Amino acid sequence: MHTLLPNKQFSPRDLRQTAKSRMGEIGLSKDMRGMIQDHDDGGVASKHYDRADYMPDIKKALDAWGERIVAIVNQDISNVTPIKESVS
Repeated sequence: MHTLLPNKQFSPRDLRQTAKSRMGEIGLSKDMRGMIQDHDDGGVASKHYDRADYMPDIKKALDAWGERIVAIVNQDISNVTPIKESVS
């Protein structure tokens, strides 16, 4: 169980939700985020008629996401005060 969210069990779905939300924050469109997470709109047009190769666009989007992750990991945290857990 996560200590900051004591009533919530962690699940891999949490990573998918967080990634999709944060990708939106860096400007990736809802459609692009859906493609990255392999969500299909289920329509006939996308299934049978859309033969476009979106991999270059997906790669560009994932490169931007990777840059954001690197920026988060490398940020200066010297001015952050740790939160101490309360002892019951």
